[in-house]
Amino acid sequence: MLIYHPAYDAYHCVFRMLSILSVIPSLEYDKARLLDFYLTFPSAVQGITLPKTLTHGKRLAKKFENIYHDPFDPAFIFKDMQAIQISAVGCLVASGIVNRESYSDGIIVRTDAKLPVSLEARISDFLASRPEIGDFILHDLAMLPLRGVNGLKHRTGLLEYKYDIS
Repeated sequence: MLIYHPAYDAYHCVFRMLSILSVIPSLEYDKARLLDFYLTFPSAVQGITLPKTLTHGKRLAKKFENIYHDPFDPAFIFKDMQAIQISAVGCLVASGIVNRESYSDGIIVRTDAKLPVSLEARISDFLASRPEIGDFILHDLAMLPLRGVNGLKHRTGLLEYKYDIS
């Protein structure tokens, strides 16, 4: 039996990365991976140790719970998505949408390359389809620092943070 899920679709990952970059034009590669994961599995936000000012995100995420679409093991799925995310960002770099030099430094920076109007409209529709959780992930969650204790890596438990240079 063949089962499709956008988490394992490189083209959908390109689309999600473009969606992230439409809101945050410059961010660390690991933060982009984390935000991509939570856009794909918004209910997994419930598993993040959030600061008190952001606990409303857990209530928003609960609305997206679905036993058939939620990750059984978020850490495993996140690690499994890595190859697809590498390919997707590599595609964006190769097409000139992401700056090559900054990418080699671990930062994803959106260039001035124009996207087709139809693609920009789809990105807007995608972000508008889940405005509350999308805003939470791409604004509130994205504002947290990536590294160190209480950084996004630490709070999510999906990436190692102990050896980060803050």
